[in-house]
Amino acid sequence: MAGETKNRKGIYLPAGLILWFMGSVAAFGIPARIRKEHFDINRKRWQAFTERLRQQKGGKELPWIEDQNGLGEFAYGRHNRLLSRLLLGGRPLSARENACEVVAVYNALLALGPEAQPDLPALLETFEKRGISLGGYFGTSFGAICRFFRGGQWHMKVLKGKKITKDALKEAENGGVSACIMMTENSAGRLGAMIHTICISPKNAFSQEAAIKWRAHNDYEGSRVSDNLTDAVFGYHNAAGRPLGVILLYRREETER
Repeated sequence: MAGETKNRKGIYLPAGLILWFMGSVAAFGIPARIRKEHFDINRKRWQAFTERLRQQKGGKELPWIEDQNGLGEFAYGRHNRLLSRLLLGGRPLSARENACEVVAVYNALLALGPEAQPDLPALLETFEKRGISLGGYFGTSFGAICRFFRGGQWHMKVLKGKKITKDALKEAENGGVSACIMMTENSAGRLGAMIHTICISPKNAFSQEAAIKWRAHNDYEGSRVSDNLTDAVFGYHNAAGRPLGVILLYRREETER
């Protein structure tokens, strides 16, 4: 849980430093011409993708994105042969490799209510313009996600590093948090194991069921369900990870009660 990572071997760089670095290499976006090409490609593929998922799920609603590995046909970022060889084992750059933050935003919008109507191609284009890190090879910056939600129709609270505590997460849960976006190390103190970003949502938030559990989307563990938000955050990757930043999102009516 929260204190367990302190006893593991590894290099524990301050969470703020890691998040700052990802933001510093997000100073330049993708050129407008390439963004337009990607948007047109992604729009066509998104229509087919959503239809395919709807048929599999047997519903008409927008689908949750639970497996980023299925996004290999979507463009996000600017391919660089050298960086792909160094960082991706030579694989071409695509949303499968680097779009976890954008997927987390998409899923969080779904959790915030059906009126949000998230559009993945539009989100990819938005973050390609501002927020994509090192052309996409370091994903998307945490600050860009915060900027996306800041000043919108939802209330946001941000926790970083040591401020991500059991008490803070319990308070958020009791306060009616509607979605949580978490950026985390896959293995605490081991940046080589990479960083991942997921959305955690109340599983039964839009049903008549009394019990609300918490589902982690696109977590590489099969959309793990937890009894509470604290376990969902600190239990990620069989409790091997270390949360670096958490964005707590509330529908405004929840904060006005």
